[in-house]
Amino acid sequence: MVSLNLGVSTAFVLVQTSAFGLFIEAFGSHALPYAYFSVAILSSLIAYTFLQISQRVAFSRSLYINLSFLATMCLVFWIGLRSAWSRWFIFLLPFWFQTLVNLANLVVWHLAGHAFHVRQAKRVFGLIVAGNWIANIVGGVLVASFLGSS
Repeated sequence: MVSLNLGVSTAFVLVQTSAFGLFIEAFGSHALPYAYFSVAILSSLIAYTFLQISQRVAFSRSLYINLSFLATMCLVFWIGLRSAWSRWFIFLLPFWFQTLVNLANLVVWHLAGHAFHVRQAKRVFGLIVAGNWIANIVGGVLVASFLGSS
């Protein structure tokens, strides 16, 4: 569980850094309110849709659906950022960051809730959260090294 949280939290750090850096470079800081509008509307719709789906399918299947969606959308954004429509993908990167955070946290904490009973949770949830802080440290170093090499 710590490794899972470390992995998804590292993705959060890398996506957040690139999302807002590219957005501000392409549109300027004066356009940030529009990014936040897209985050509020689109991320909420996707989270609501996922929660509706998860009520209708088995737990393990909902985890696979969620992770498949996240992987597919990461691939779509990766391709989109290299396409003629890259400006649209840059505009939607802040939305994608928040959606990634929402859905990946659903995977981690939904799985943790099923894997541990209350007494175990009191002991291990703090350790699981440590994966997030380790990811922030490692992700920060990775981002700095990526930017230093370009």
